[in-house]
Amino acid sequence: MLTVEAGGELRLGPPLRRGGQGELFTVSGRSDLVFKRIHEAELERDDAWSDRLRVMVAHPPPGVCDAQGHVLLAWPSDRVLDGDRCVGFLMPRLDISRTAELHLLANPSDRRSPAPGGPRWAVRWTWRELLHTAANLATAVRAVHEAGVVVGDFQERNVLVDHRGRVSLVDCDSMQVVDPASGRVFHCTVGRPEYTAPELIGADVGTVRRQPSSDLFALAVHIHQLLFSGAHPFDGLWTGEGEKPRRDRLAAKGWYANGRRGPLRPPPGVPGFELVPRAIRELFDRALAEGARRPERRPTAVEWQAALRELAADLTTCALDRTHVHPRAAAPCPWCAAERAQSEHVPPAPASTPRQHPPQPMAKGQPALPGRSRRRWPAWVGAFAIAAAVCAFAVPKVVGGVRSEPAPPDVAAPRLSGAEVHTVAAKPQIANAYPSTLKIERPVLKGFSLTVVFDARGDYVSNPGFGGARLLVHTRQGLIEAAPMKLEPIALEQKHIAARITYPASLPGTYEFTSDRERFPWTRIGRVDVPAVAVVPTRAFGAPSSWTLFRKTSLPDGRLRLDIGGYGRPGRACLLPKKAEPKTTEREYQNQTYYYWHGSSTMATRNAPFYRATLTFPHAGNAFRFYCDMPDTQIPL
Repeated sequence: MLTVEAGGELRLGPPLRRGGQGELFTVSGRSDLVFKRIHEAELERDDAWSDRLRVMVAHPPPGVCDAQGHVLLAWPSDRVLDGDRCVGFLMPRLDISRTAELHLLANPSDRRSPAPGGPRWAVRWTWRELLHTAANLATAVRAVHEAGVVVGDFQERNVLVDHRGRVSLVDCDSMQVVDPASGRVFHCTVGRPEYTAPELIGADVGTVRRQPSSDLFALAVHIHQLLFSGAHPFDGLWTGEGEKPRRDRLAAKGWYANGRRGPLRPPPGVPGFELVPRAIRELFDRALAEGARRPERRPTAVEWQAALRELAADLTTCALDRTHVHPRAAAPCPWCAAERAQSEHVPPAPASTPRQHPPQPMAKGQPALPGRSRRRWPAWVGAFAIAAAVCAFAVPKVVGGVRSEPAPPDVAAPRLSGAEVHTVAAKPQIANAYPSTLKIERPVLKGFSLTVVFDARGDYVSNPGFGGARLLVHTRQGLIEAAPMKLEPIALEQKHIAARITYPASLPGTYEFTSDRERFPWTRIGRVDVPAVAVVPTRAFGAPSSWTLFRKTSLPDGRLRLDIGGYGRPGRACLLPKKAEPKTTEREYQNQTYYYWHGSSTMATRNAPFYRATLTFPHAGNAFRFYCDMPDTQIPL
């Protein structure tokens, strides 16, 4: 039976949604609350959950709700117990159906053509509403920092926005909090690289104490995306030598698209710094350029809040396009200038052959112009010219099906960070009676395969074989329990087991290992980052079967190229234009064009085939859906 720590039984309603750390349920009789039940694997992985929630419930920030009752922070309000064990918490309920994640509003294409179930109310949003949203985001961060809390995982999916531009921060249970009584720090152990401050790149965020300045880096990135058409500050046109560096390397140097130094320039169609006044430019410089080496120079949420509100009070509307809103001082309209620049950036169509005008008859009495005498050509020359003209029209129709294209780029291999040697004792309830230890050597990542060497010794080993050796992957889609591709026994005795096990590493996330989860706790062995555009697992648990879209490239002739790969047994896959309404049956797409492919697959090891393919499709739409015997995945273009 579930009970609320403050008193009373908890009666659950229907489930709302399932995430990586827990599942949300409605609460019977309380429409203003929801219950988040932490996954058992999470409770076993981190035994500090109960203490963390106790501190958060006892010390809520003063700004959980604003003066109008709007929820700024989905903060835990009470712990929920199953017997004497804490299994989750209550928190304020947000009307998810009337909110949107931040990235769906910052990106113009997502606002103008929302996906099924998306924010229809954002279709008419202009820069005015985005500016108000940015100011409200700064207000929410201000409330967090004034309470001594660090957001940590400050990504776009943890920020919900309603139709009035009001902001709510969710997943507050992952924020970094400090127990004021003991000084104990409860770290934020998750994060997204594109919103991670340069000083934290490569750090073990599970043990490093974050500073508020790391949130201020992410805040500047979010504000940049809201004000500049969803463009990440470290994306743009690379004018330097060689290939464009990764975002984290550009961030470490302080080279952002609108910066005063560095060879990165804003992409076509996105206004430059002339859109915002000098005060806002200086805040971006302090946050993204100076702050790369001096995090303390980053502007606070209070500074952003004041500057953005001042800017919002002095806006005007373009006389040529009523959807173009900009500061009064930024004249002429920066949005019109950006659209002109984008159209000029499109390669011009090939010039046609100049039309030859027939010679005009000479007027009577006009002297003949000096020139060459008329020459009569043989009949075979005319026949040759006619044949050449016919070929000129026929040949393109034949060779159109075998158009050449650039060779696909090499796909970067996954990266492993935070891995180290671990020696783990058995769980406390059995460690005294049956002492045993588990040694995990440093994992090796080669290509798309992760190899783990473990050595378990002690009286409680008792020759269980290798069935208990498991790998748990914490991904954005949830928890994946990966089955091994290859197993190489090293030692198999009564009190000693050792083996080298290879797993697929096609999913980005935190990898944790245990040889027997009933005896040893989950042990973090590192984080694998896959340079992927999208990763889709088949199911939450079971044998890994996934496809990864590593890169999508728009070719100069209007086609779309996808570089994909994955583990599993792929069958037929297709790409088709996205429909406005949600898909329920295959018949709904019977009138649309499917583009099929049959990818070749090669066996990697044992029962896990790995396939790689480069697919080229006609580019015909603003978005596509892609299938590979797995859940639908929308690819925005």
